[in-house]
Amino acid sequence: REPPKRAPRSDPTSARSRGRWPPALHARMAEEDASRMPHGLVFFLGMLGACCWVLVLVPQALLNLRRRSTEGMSLSLVILWQSAVCISGGYYASAFLQGVEDEGDGGGGHGGSGTVWAVMSCMSCGLVCCFIEGQVLAYRPKSHADGGEASGRSPCFVLATCTMSLSSVFIAICGALMLLFSRLPELASYILGNAVPTALLGLGFIPQIWEFVTSRSIAGYSFGVTAIDIVGCLGNSIVLFAPADVSLGEAVKESMPFIIVIFMHIVLIATALWVIGVGEQRGDARTAGTFVEKDVPAQPSAADPDEGCANACDAEPVAV
Repeated sequence: REPPKRAPRSDPTSARSRGRWPPALHARMAEEDASRMPHGLVFFLGMLGACCWVLVLVPQALLNLRRRSTEGMSLSLVILWQSAVCISGGYYASAFLQGVEDEGDGGGGHGGSGTVWAVMSCMSCGLVCCFIEGQVLAYRPKSHADGGEASGRSPCFVLATCTMSLSSVFIAICGALMLLFSRLPELASYILGNAVPTALLGLGFIPQIWEFVTSRSIAGYSFGVTAIDIVGCLGNSIVLFAPADVSLGEAVKESMPFIIVIFMHIVLIATALWVIGVGEQRGDARTAGTFVEKDVPAQPSAADPDEGCANACDAEPVAV
């Protein structure tokens, strides 16, 4: 006898709700449904995508700590990405609670481990953003208006205070958004919880690219962020193609946010290479232009030989 078929269950983290942060662990989905890839590979890629999103901004925070400066890093990038994870964190938290309520009412819904991982990834990334924003305030150049060194506030104290304050505000906003999403219609919730964060992530690259172009320098930005984010996006994109019941067009549509992020990272890398090339050209120009035109002593004329001697004495020495 064939085993009895289970009733379909509503998964708040499937299909339309995958967005920029689909369930980090799609292994459960691949185990319940037919899969185009081995379940172990799907589990590994899902875990890789989740870990990469948690750690995506950690290299930037470590670079700022080592340099004790945030110069060269665009604060707008951090703020836009933090806004994106804040909105998405509230969205997935609302989906998780809704699934738990459906399960308690006997409706077959469930929160799902993928939703829990999505919430944890968003919250972790948002807290790292708070830490980086605290670094911006702690490592800003001291001016006379701020009292300079006489203020007595160490960078560590400012960093700890600002990080805790910003983290509290971030968590409070996520909670308010969770309540908002629980009362919004499904379509409005999907647009605000998926499309808006994806747009904010894409827009976040523009200030950093502009920083490269205007400063003609790539110092201050950690390309470890780019490496980790690309690996995570590739892992999550491959996972979306795993279920056998998902068509190729639907998988491409669901993975489009990841493709956009990878494309923006490629643009960022291309801009950085252009800045490096411009810097090398400037260095060659400086090397070729070391000979500066100076006042050369005039040759004495046959009519007045003493004139040339006087000009030679008054002339500025030529640097060799």
